[in-house]
Amino acid sequence: MEMWRHFWQTLEAVPPLSIPLWQILLFIAAISLASLWERYRLILLLVYLFTFQWVFIENLRLLSLNRVSVFAVLVFAGFGLITLILAVYHATTSNRA
Repeated sequence: MEMWRHFWQTLEAVPPLSIPLWQILLFIAAISLASLWERYRLILLLVYLFTFQWVFIENLRLLSLNRVSVFAVLVFAGFGLITLILAVYHATTSNRA
């Protein structure tokens, strides 16, 4: 019982995230369409882009700007850029019929 109380206290302490409903619906629609078309790399790219936008753009005020958070942003953006380059490369060189 103590564990559940601690869990709810932790949830209440988290600052509210302000993700607009239209963005969530757009995300769900985009992921669903990419799933129907079996574009798995596109799904990964969409998840990355929406996550980046929601965490680092919409809720930037919630991040404390210290060395660790700036490093985390740079690492996340770096991996995303690498993923984007690889996805575009594979999309342009694949021989899908």
